Amino acid sequence: MYKIHGYHAEGFFVAAVALDTSSAFYTLSHDVILNSLWICGSGPNFINWSRSFLSNCTNIVQIEDASSSPWVTKIGSAQGRRLSGDYYNVGTMSQAVLSKASDFAGYVDDGMDVVHGRTIEECNRKISSLIDERILWYNQIGISLNIAKTELIGFGFVPDPISIGNTTISPSSEITFLGVKIQSDLRWKNHVTTICNRIRSAAGRIRVDGRNFDITDKRKLFSGWILGLINSNGLVYLPSATKSELFDLQTSMNAGIHAVMDCQTSQP
Repeated sequence: MYKIHGYHAEGFFVAAVALDTSSAFYTLSHDVILNSLWICGSGPNFINWSRSFLSNCTNIVQIEDASSSPWVTKIGSAQGRRLSGDYYNVGTMSQAVLSKASDFAGYVDDGMDVVHGRTIEECNRKISSLIDERILWYNQIGISLNIAKTELIGFGFVPDPISIGNTTISPSSEITFLGVKIQSDLRWKNHVTTICNRIRSAAGRIRVDGRNFDITDKRKLFSGWILGLINSNGLVYLPSATKSELFDLQTSMNAGIHAVMDCQTSQP
């Protein structure tokens, strides 16, 4: 968002393309991960340890008491395993390093490319170049783009639709990236409304689930269920939120404070 706001403030037309990888943790080659570690400067001991960690991983599918036959995966960092996200980030870092048409930001299998131009035509050309660049990168790295989850949004203009294969992706007025609702008008109304609703829901859970807890434990619930919602993406939207949006957030948080203070357990 820092890049988007910065380019927009300088008078550029700005667009963002949010990309997602299909079966990200199960398709990335071990060789890509290990070679990326070597390029990053990892020593032989860690690379050998990583090779051992990634190799000969046995998988099964279990439904209730029935299990499939085990099989060994030769690719992927395996979702849910320790270091799986870190290995995926290292193995795919080249998309940021080699990006020529955009500013890239991403975490694990979610990525966003921001392009800007002095004219609408220039911005649309950069979007088209970006898509070609990304498709080539996905093919070379050996993973697949999840076209169904690819999103396009413009700031200050409406970009032209983009085509990937037989799929046409039309621009949206709002996209969600890493849990944040980003609006084309660069406001946070919809995101703040969502957060406020989730906070009030969490306040209700504190009242119900915490009715037999003492105040110390209920404050822990408040920290995890309510402050966690605020802090997880707070640096993205709080600095530019309006007074009205901040007031709404504070009002919803007050519901959580009342839930902590009003349902104290009677002590004998």
